[in-house]
Amino acid sequence: MLRNLVTPFTDFLVLTETRVDVRAAKKVRIRKGLSLAMCSLHRDPRAGVLVFSKPEHKLIPDSVRTSSQPGHLAVGVFEVKGHRVVVAGVYGNSSGSDRASKAIMDELYAFLRELTNVYETQYVLLSGDFNTILQLSDSNSNINNKPNTTESLQTIIDDFVLQDVGSLSNNKRHTWYRKDASGQSSRIDYVLTNLVVAPSPLRTTMTIFDHVYLEATIN
Repeated sequence: MLRNLVTPFTDFLVLTETRVDVRAAKKVRIRKGLSLAMCSLHRDPRAGVLVFSKPEHKLIPDSVRTSSQPGHLAVGVFEVKGHRVVVAGVYGNSSGSDRASKAIMDELYAFLRELTNVYETQYVLLSGDFNTILQLSDSNSNINNKPNTTESLQTIIDDFVLQDVGSLSNNKRHTWYRKDASGQSSRIDYVLTNLVVAPSPLRTTMTIFDHVYLEATIN
């Protein structure tokens, strides 16, 4: 199914909740032209981040940072069309703990601050399952169980002048649907960037999984 969603124009692909050995991950071929660039893996199926990229986007090897708690962050600096871009694959803490979830956002902030300074760039691209909402309307329960995590994520957005591509394209469709009779759903998957975004940049596709597939077009 994933091979049908990924197109020849896909530059970066972020997969989360990936329970896979790193040796096996390196052999994964989603589509010709995409290869594994960064990862943070964990044996727990409720963790794991893989970031694939086109070979023309050169990863600066010494720039790679991964979360202290494996399976949540894979961050690095890529050379993209003559610009250095900090790219991050994110899988937020899926438990109900606001403290544990906030710690991941705080670590992401530290990585972004370090890499934008060291590599002298302002460009940032974040994508993944953040496991937190930005607004109450992002959950059909209208309850935010992780207010401190939301605040930390909003600080990242504000300090690095990022745009929520979903909001920008007026596509705030929920991205996670509980597979039971509860009907619970929320928007917890985001593409956040300060790169120039194309008109109607975000598309969502329902899948057999409990998350939709997000595809963003960035100039």
